[in-house]
Amino acid sequence: MTPERPNRKRSFRVVDRTAWHAAGRPEDRKPFIRKVALRLPVLPAWAHLSSGERARRFRELVAEQERTLRAERRKEGRSVLGVQAILRQDPFARPQNTKHSPRPLCHASTPEAREEYRQAYQAFLALYRQASARYRAGERDVQFPLGSFPPWWRGAA
Repeated sequence: MTPERPNRKRSFRVVDRTAWHAAGRPEDRKPFIRKVALRLPVLPAWAHLSSGERARRFRELVAEQERTLRAERRKEGRSVLGVQAILRQDPFARPQNTKHSPRPLCHASTPEAREEYRQAYQAFLALYRQASARYRAGERDVQFPLGSFPPWWRGAA
């Protein structure tokens, strides 16, 4: 059986935001609308299937994933909004409640890099605190660590 409509092309209209911004973001966006083509190739493993069979298998895979996620959420006591609740939302509204968590010390790609940063920062703080204590005690020619400056001092002119 030969696949039906392989490599089907879909077209969309999009705003060329780069050109629109370069033009000063005028009210009329029509001159910046472009037609973009997107080719949807058939997955090689499904190339021997008819379009109806591909559609059926795709629906099965989606349904299976939905069941898996539904079971995970149920197990964790979580839920989803659902289609109707999502459609009722204002896409331009801000969240009423946001999740706040402590700011990370640094963003690092590995735990080792994060630990290295933490140790370097601790060493920096120790040097700064020593210099600050000497400065506040009246010693004015104290060398502070690179990237820092002396604390405020009432007697400083």
